[in-house]
Amino acid sequence: MTPIPRALAIIQARMGSSRFPGKSLAEIDGKPILWYLFRQLAHCRTLDDAILATTTQAGDDPLAAYGEGQGWTVFRGDPQDVLGRYVACARAHGAGPDTDIVRLTGDDIHSDPRLIDAIVNIRQSLGPFADFVTMDRTGRIPYGAGVEVCPFAALERADREATDARDREHVTRYIHRQPDRFRIVDITPRDALECRELSVDKPEDLAWNRRLVTQLDRIAAPPYRLADIVAAGRVLDAEDQQGSSSQGKTP
Repeated sequence: MTPIPRALAIIQARMGSSRFPGKSLAEIDGKPILWYLFRQLAHCRTLDDAILATTTQAGDDPLAAYGEGQGWTVFRGDPQDVLGRYVACARAHGAGPDTDIVRLTGDDIHSDPRLIDAIVNIRQSLGPFADFVTMDRTGRIPYGAGVEVCPFAALERADREATDARDREHVTRYIHRQPDRFRIVDITPRDALECRELSVDKPEDLAWNRRLVTQLDRIAAPPYRLADIVAAGRVLDAEDQQGSSSQGKTP
């Protein structure tokens, strides 16, 4: 009998982004951006598996094929109902009520495996006293570096109850909006770790992340810690600010 997993990371990704079509296979130094995320996740100690959850649309065939070629676990589900896709994915991979689901998006390529492990461990230590543990709402870490973890039972409940289209699209939005129905724990970092957004949402984000990877390689080795990522990002922020100041000077 296959053991019930303790924790699964599910990474939602698709090729049909309206702001940046094809971004999931857009490259940094010859590797798709998803490769960088899965390289980070390979160092997580709490995860039984990291699953690429894309859609059944033909446009996502290249993405699924790339993931399978890399040896990743790939699941394909509903294009619009992302919450339903998560639940179907977790069920297909043996999740039980207490299996923790780590929600990640394919454009959050710098997720810190140590941070993921810490949040999973916190969620599991709290047991029935936490339906949802997150760092996404603190405002003390860059957008794209946050972590959301909930037991599969909470995700199933959201799937049963959520009817709003935005709740179905954004997976954990229903839980966020129901603090009286779900026991939500916000983890606030002791120190603010701030730089510009890390998520690859638009073509200009890809250009910035290419520079970020170059800078990271100068100061650290993978898996990158959030502190390393923020330090590298601040160097780029300072360079950009200096460049803007220089352009504004009168010759």
